[in-house]
Amino acid sequence: MPLEWLSRLSNATQAERERFELSPFGIHWPDLDEDLSFEGFYTYSKN
Repeated sequence: MPLEWLSRLSNATQAERERFELSPFGIHWPDLDEDLSFEGFYTYSKN
């Protein structure tokens, strides 16, 4: 999945992207209030 598809992450600083938390369900970036579920990661398509 290209980073450009996730505007909050693509507009974030490298430090903000590097600070994330893993859970059994996905990834959370607390500084950005952004979440990506593992299911969404594998089924996401940009349309």
